[in-house]
Amino acid sequence: MSWTIDIHEDAWFALQLNGSHEGLPEGDFKYESNNRVALVERKTWSDAYNSWRSKRLEDQLSRMLLREDVNHPSQVILLVEGRKETLFGYGSGSSRKTNADSKKQAENLQAFLNRISAEICPVVYTSGQSGTLRYLKALATRLDSGDFGDLVRKPTIVSSSRNQSHAFLETIPGIGKTTAKKIAAHYNSFGEFFMDLNSFSFEAETNQPGSSDQELMKTFLWKLGPAKVKSLKSFLTAEDNWISHQTKSPRKVLKTIGGN
Repeated sequence: MSWTIDIHEDAWFALQLNGSHEGLPEGDFKYESNNRVALVERKTWSDAYNSWRSKRLEDQLSRMLLREDVNHPSQVILLVEGRKETLFGYGSGSSRKTNADSKKQAENLQAFLNRISAEICPVVYTSGQSGTLRYLKALATRLDSGDFGDLVRKPTIVSSSRNQSHAFLETIPGIGKTTAKKIAAHYNSFGEFFMDLNSFSFEAETNQPGSSDQELMKTFLWKLGPAKVKSLKSFLTAEDNWISHQTKSPRKVLKTIGGN
């Protein structure tokens, strides 16, 4: 459980993190804990912009992701420090054209960072050196505890006077309060509902199911309609799709990101 801070970073970080101050082949901060490693590349907005324009940023992230001790893209973190408004003095009283150009460049960079965060590795924003230090300490704490990669705060199901579960169903796109209440009232458990939904197909049911006890659940899903059933199924398979997506190397995606 130790920090290594690149020699080009301020020695203040090494002192505050009680880490060694030496050259790192990739990244600016490296934390090793429980046979896991986290690499953090720190950029100010100006640094990030210049690295983006020169395509150096993609190269840096690629080399970090290709390290043998990096088993998952979440272990590589791009940290952007400071305020975006300071980029090129944007908003500091320059001419209207200069401000407009600077704002456009800042927006283009932000769009690039959004794609990096969604497709490659986490992007973290801090207000300054003190904010960066707080984040690094929190990162170390979560790695040490084994919580890194989990939600900071677990989601909770909001209880209601009708049913304590339908509030959760309302979070599914295309499912409103009325439909959520109907589902919660119709089924005795989520497990029962999920099993029925998984086995139900409008294509397989050429006619509306009958009203027998065996067909009762299918009849209910039939009445929900194709759009709602599709939304429910998409929600239930989202996690599986995400896991499948993660098997594709994010390093390849970097080749499609860039430009000026």
